[in-house]
Amino acid sequence: MIPFPALVPHMLHYHQPSELLAWTVDHHGLSEDIKVLAILEILRGLRMTVIDLLLCSVSQKPAMINWRKGFFRSSALARFLNVLESDEQGAIHLQNVLRPRAIELVTREIDVEMEDAKLIFHMSTKDITPEDNSLAPSDPYVRYADNACCERE
Repeated sequence: MIPFPALVPHMLHYHQPSELLAWTVDHHGLSEDIKVLAILEILRGLRMTVIDLLLCSVSQKPAMINWRKGFFRSSALARFLNVLESDEQGAIHLQNVLRPRAIELVTREIDVEMEDAKLIFHMSTKDITPEDNSLAPSDPYVRYADNACCERE
């Protein structure tokens, strides 16, 4: 039998730090699956999803601060992302969500590195003389972007 919570009316006010749910059965001997199914039933009864619970518990709301700290102190997020990545359907969703963010992150990092390197690699036309052949390819044939080839003079 899946335990069902008893909602205590005076505890339903959000701002009260009291326990919201009281178990009607002893849950100590139950398997993890049974406990999770019970929690999912509780969430369904409250018209909430697992994601609703997660998002609320890591929010900046004062009542959630301890839950938030505990979540970010643990490796829960990394473990969750690893589980998503190891699942075929989860990996597709994860890639769709993370790809644009990853591209933006890498682009920003490259931009910062390029900006930092400008001073090192800065060159102007006055730094190059007609006699300076150091920038020319050593191959006597120059390949252009259209793969046309011509002999260098």
